[in-house]
Amino acid sequence: MLQKISQEQFVIKQQTVLKLGGIYRNFNSTRESTKINSQNRWDRRYLILTDRSLYWLEDKMSQVLKNSILIKDITKIQKISGLYLSQKFVFKLYTQDKNYIYSVGTQEQLDDWVILMQKVTGKIAEEESVTL
Repeated sequence: MLQKISQEQFVIKQQTVLKLGGIYRNFNSTRESTKINSQNRWDRRYLILTDRSLYWLEDKMSQVLKNSILIKDITKIQKISGLYLSQKFVFKLYTQDKNYIYSVGTQEQLDDWVILMQKVTGKIAEEESVTL
């Protein structure tokens, strides 16, 4: 599905790549619970957002997909303000089966990802304030 062109560029056949970037993903998110737990784990991933899917790779050099979400399966986008699971710039993507929690390094990166996800999905991001 992915075809490597250079160290930083991938082509996904018959899809328009809208955004590429490093991001952190929390692996303790599930549909049933998004509570903070003692096994809080964030792993760095490289995301590729297209007009049809969100893909993530181990890193930007990888040619192997770790997983993907179809854009049509995203039911809700949530932007988190405040410190959440030890991260400051966080957003969640919800699907029928699972919730995905992502963190980026700056407010600008957070806004960029959320705005683009809103455009692609046609959904308005909800905001949640977290105070711990």
